[in-house]
Amino acid sequence: MTSFPASAMLLSAGQGIRLRPLSLLRPKCLFPVLNRPMLRLWLERLAGTGARRVVINAFHLAPMIEGYVEGVRGCFPGLEILVSRETAVLGTGGGLRHAADLLGDGPVLVANSDIYSDFPLEGLASAHAAGGRVTATLAAVDRPERATVHVGGGGRILSFRERAPVPGETSRLCGAGFMVLEAAFIRGLPAAQCDVIAELRASLDPGGGVSARVHPLPPESFWCDMGTPGDYFSLNHLLARGGRFAEGARVEAETEGFLAAEPGAWIRAGARVRDSVLWSGAVVEAGATLSGMIVAGRARQGARMSGGVITGD
Repeated sequence: MTSFPASAMLLSAGQGIRLRPLSLLRPKCLFPVLNRPMLRLWLERLAGTGARRVVINAFHLAPMIEGYVEGVRGCFPGLEILVSRETAVLGTGGGLRHAADLLGDGPVLVANSDIYSDFPLEGLASAHAAGGRVTATLAAVDRPERATVHVGGGGRILSFRERAPVPGETSRLCGAGFMVLEAAFIRGLPAAQCDVIAELRASLDPGGGVSARVHPLPPESFWCDMGTPGDYFSLNHLLARGGRFAEGARVEAETEGFLAAEPGAWIRAGARVRDSVLWSGAVVEAGATLSGMIVAGRARQGARMSGGVITGD
């Protein structure tokens, strides 16, 4: 049985510009999915793989990430959880290089913390170990509208983000947001702001010096890139399947469809709420009617809103 990489890196420093205004309140790795932060979901997955260390980089709202990690360390015995604090925007590549000394000398599982998938990470690790002298093994999904990974025979990655097909291309896939990288490549990244995919693209060597391969996710795998408020809402909607997740919330009114309400959320008597996500501190006043909403603030009496975001008072 192939051993899982000892170290993992969860990329969590991004500012979440496309997720504003929600990302002004929380870093995207702490967005709740059915009331459980994305970061918690990733830590639970990694704790079950055999990984011994996970490094989380932090820049945007870094104290919130550090505080959360401090509070959950005791929940994961056997998994060392470290935070790599960044004082400037370093990007995915610069963030990895900044954390290189914490990640060790073996292969590293690297994942965007805003990706949700049920794909077994062990399969990706096994594919990388079986690939021989491969620098990177990227999980990939078949999403033609977002396909930027140019793939040749045997799953070899030929390039990234080209406008036209490249010589030898047999398919084009979408990177799934998690991969296994060799430590030597991470240590060779620039110690400055850079993008790991751009650096990998520039390093690919047709002669075999630096090579990368894809490991496609099975078609039945669930995968969601939580890039926009709409994506975030859809993720909760799909996973909830009409259920109600509101333990610790004050729900005084009847609700319809699915409800994900964090502890500290309050739906007052006389409100009407359908298919919505409420963060801690959210208030839906009597007489408000909401459908398909993400509420992280106050919905005032008489408000009638559908398909949007509330963050203020």
